[in-house]
Amino acid sequence: ISRCGKLISIRASNGRDVLAKVVGECNSRRGCDITNGFQPPCGNNVIAASPAVFRLLRLQGGGNTTVTVSWK
Repeated sequence: ISRCGKLISIRASNGRDVLAKVVGECNSRRGCDITNGFQPPCGNNVIAASPAVFRLLRLQGGGNTTVTVSWK
């Protein structure tokens, strides 16, 4: 079931929440297709977020930074 186009709630470990729209998905078992540069498979329960999401959650980093969040 695709989550593309749907909103997810992301909560940072500092307690801040933000709603974000899912704009792409990668199959965590098989990796990505050509539209995602054939990236390798990702771990379970991993999301990548825009710099705006990091700012709204008041998190440092972005890019390849790993932070603990929960989402639904």
